[in-house]
Amino acid sequence: MSSCNAPLVDTEKPYIDAMNKMTSTLCFSFNLLMITFVLLRHLYTVYPTFKQGMLNLLHLRRHVHELPKSVYIGSDKGIGLDCAVCISELEDGVEVRILPNCSHLFHVQCIDAWLQTHSTCPMCRRTSNNH
Repeated sequence: MSSCNAPLVDTEKPYIDAMNKMTSTLCFSFNLLMITFVLLRHLYTVYPTFKQGMLNLLHLRRHVHELPKSVYIGSDKGIGLDCAVCISELEDGVEVRILPNCSHLFHVQCIDAWLQTHSTCPMCRRTSNNH
């Protein structure tokens, strides 16, 4: 009878550690997803304006280029307007975008960037879309 007295080497330990990390990561991701889902569902049901605001924002992101543009000519008439987004004066010959529900003017680049994250006019907070 011969027996080997050498210690047993656990060759599965790295595999088990990797599986534990992967399982923990998947559980955390699933829980985070479920919390986000529950929170959004709560916001949609309790605050109907939140849902409408999100729908307006998605619509604007797709159709921001359809909002009317014009070339600003106003300083010769004594009208000095400022862009409320970048807080600089509108100069003659600059392309501006006009929001249809409130007729406020902004630099095209400024308001396009604003409307990527907001669905309202930066000055009066009216919705910025036509529908």
